[in-house]
Amino acid sequence: MITQIAEKCNNRYTTHMCTNCSYTDNCPHNCEKCLEYIHFPQRAPAPRKYDCKRMADYYFCKYSHKYSSELIYAFSSLEGLAQKTYLSVLSIGCGPCTDLLALEYLYNTGVYSFFNLDYIGIELVPDVWSNIYNDISNNMPPFWTKRIVAANICDYLNVMQHDKWRPDLISLQYVFSDMQKHEERSRIESMICDLASYFDSCENGTYLVCNDINLSTVYGGGREYFDDLLSHVNSNQQYYKKHFCNSNKNNHFDYGVEWEDNKLIVNPPETLSQYSPFMSCASAQMIIKKV
Repeated sequence: MITQIAEKCNNRYTTHMCTNCSYTDNCPHNCEKCLEYIHFPQRAPAPRKYDCKRMADYYFCKYSHKYSSELIYAFSSLEGLAQKTYLSVLSIGCGPCTDLLALEYLYNTGVYSFFNLDYIGIELVPDVWSNIYNDISNNMPPFWTKRIVAANICDYLNVMQHDKWRPDLISLQYVFSDMQKHEERSRIESMICDLASYFDSCENGTYLVCNDINLSTVYGGGREYFDDLLSHVNSNQQYYKKHFCNSNKNNHFDYGVEWEDNKLIVNPPETLSQYSPFMSCASAQMIIKKV
């Protein structure tokens, strides 16, 4: 599915020009530059947000293979989910649903046995990713459902606490590093408490997977929030900390055990070379299992 969607994103990006940009006179007419302004706000001439569908297509072409591969590594280690025939997933800050693409890969390669999938994604700005959501819906296997909820997770977890629905898997994909740039520290800490409480209310065997930049908040990441979340979980749990060797830098931070390999599991096709996609994994991960 990731190959099909990347092709559609590439076609849209290369056939539509950057007009009437929300960044107005600050628009560099280069979506990679706009993404840089989002990821490194100190470099931006003015505040920049995820509010452009063309930029979303560029984002998918540049990052999706790396992000999906990182989660394939993580999800493939969740032995408690491998034999399930029905899988429910809560994706927090789902963006372009690279966690769903990772699950689809594991389903197609026979690592996971689920036939039915119920996926709920919480996304602050779903309209930005709407073209990609449509692409996913048009290419999903039968008996899979995908629902995107437009909400700020800092507020919405309290709503979900009163819902009977509970996931088998909770996924946070590059959420904390983004929140570190755009949310008040008190809001992040409150969200962590709410998420820990929600996880405590889930069934035994539920997994929570955090995948993010292997950097502390001091350097623009959010890795400390992994440990903060773990410290607030009250239920009995098993946890694992992992990281990849970062081939793009001379050194990297150790966080738990290093994966034996950092090669991409799904590789971008040559047609995406103009986006300079990342060609190896480099994240830090926290996996918590309620037992």
